Amino acid sequence: MSICPKAVVTSKPGKEHWALEELWDTLYEIDDAVDVKETRYRGVFLVFTGKTSVYDLAGAFTRKFHAFIRSVVPVVVCLRNPDLDTLINSIDTLLSLKPTSGPLRVIFRIRGLLKKYIKQEVVEGTLRRKGIVLHDGSTEALVVEAVDDIVVLAVGSIGSCGDSCIIIIPY
Repeated sequence: MSICPKAVVTSKPGKEHWALEELWDTLYEIDDAVDVKETRYRGVFLVFTGKTSVYDLAGAFTRKFHAFIRSVVPVVVCLRNPDLDTLINSIDTLLSLKPTSGPLRVIFRIRGLLKKYIKQEVVEGTLRRKGIVLHDGSTEALVVEAVDDIVVLAVGSIGSCGDSCIIIIPY
C-alpha cells in the first residue's frame, strides 16, 4: 500500500467515532477495498484507496450530508519529508492547475516534527511575492496539510459536505 493517502479527513472534536462511521458509509459505496487509518492525532484520518480517483472521492463526499466530519482534503500532491524548496516548487506546479487568477485562501495544518520547519508565514510570504492574492474569504483554497512526515497539497474550490463540513473540490 502507498504511504500517500488519497484524502485527509478531520472530525469534529469529540465526534471521532461517529465521523469514522460516516467515512465508512461514504467510502465503501465507491470502493470496497478502501482503508481508513486513524492517526495519532485525535480526529485525523488518512484514506487509502487504489482504485478511486480524488475526483470520485470528492464527488462521493459532496453527495452525502456529513454531521460529524469537519473537513475533507482530497490529496492532489503528496510529499514525504520535503524541504521548503521542494514544498514551494510543488505548490507552484499545483497552482498552475488553478483556472482563475482570483484570490486564494490558504488552509495550513501542520502536525508533527515538520511544524518546526514549515511555517505558514513563509509559505504565504512566498505566494504573495509571486503575485498571488491571499484572502481568507475566498471560495478557492490551497491546502497544505501534514501528518508527521507526509505533506499533502490540494488546490480547488471550497465545497460543502454538511452543515459545518468543508471539502476541497480539486481542479
